[in-house]
Amino acid sequence: MGKRLLGSVLGAVVALAALLVAPGPAQAASGGGCTGAYPISSCISYQGSNQNVVGDFYMNATPDQSRCSAYIQLRTTNNGNSAWTYYNLSRTGRFGPVSRTVNVMNNFNGSAVTVVEVYTCSGTLHGIFTSPRVHYP
Repeated sequence: MGKRLLGSVLGAVVALAALLVAPGPAQAASGGGCTGAYPISSCISYQGSNQNVVGDFYMNATPDQSRCSAYIQLRTTNNGNSAWTYYNLSRTGRFGPVSRTVNVMNNFNGSAVTVVEVYTCSGTLHGIFTSPRVHYP
């Protein structure tokens, strides 16, 4: 009987210790995702593990003279804007990603969007495509 009681107590101690050292629930972001728009679907997400927002976009149309180049930028409410990143739109598919930290001196509450500016081959603005807004943390 003594061994059985000792085994039960040890089991309870191990279970309690596991609960005490287990990580708490992660803080989830709300919003984000992709627009699903044609010809450009701009996207954004929040990576809580490294406190970054990540943006990318999809070219959903066959490249032509009206869509030759694109610039992508992340715009955050608490850490300003990222630099513009240039892409040649010579194919369909995914472009990016670009990322930006949103932890500024332990303040990482805010929101962000991805902005994609698309230009024609002659350099005229074709359109501006903005992702859904993601709120973090």
